[in-house]
Amino acid sequence: MIKNIEKDVKYFIDLGTARNIAKVKLNGIEVGGAWTPPYRLELTKALKKGNNKLEIKVTNNWVNRLIGDSRLPKERRQTSALFGPDQAEGLESSGLFGPVKIELIAR
Repeated sequence: MIKNIEKDVKYFIDLGTARNIAKVKLNGIEVGGAWTPPYRLELTKALKKGNNKLEIKVTNNWVNRLIGDSRLPKERRQTSALFGPDQAEGLESSGLFGPVKIELIAR
């Protein structure tokens, strides 16, 4: 809950580590996407006093999608590839690893 929004400050979210692409919405407003470090986006314009709704969506990577699909029966697969990763290989790390922090920076 935000009690007061300071006018001489910009508000940012730092996602820490995210793999592979993170999209952030605050109060239904898309504030941006991050795919390289630093995974940081400005929240100032979407922030409001009181309760705020934060949504973070992180995409999986294509290699994991191909490996996952290769383990499914053909009729359930969402992808098709002539060549792909060896399904015996493990999946690559994917997701939001954090730490997630809200940062205030003077204007």
